[in-house]
Amino acid sequence: MTQVINDDTRAGTNPGTTVTDDDGTQYFMIRNCRIKISEHFAPQGKPFDLLMEDVIHRAGMAT
Repeated sequence: MTQVINDDTRAGTNPGTTVTDDDGTQYFMIRNCRIKISEHFAPQGKPFDLLMEDVIHRAGMAT
């Protein structure tokens, strides 16, 4: 792993770190777990609250 992007371990914040491997692959690391980051939110995409609203609406339609 070459570059640490986020190492914010202060109380009440994200306890993990985001690192970038030599080939550009990003991973979120917390304790003994390493999770490959394969998707990102679009910079000009919908805000998170609207995405969640859509999820809730679709879940309600499925029942």
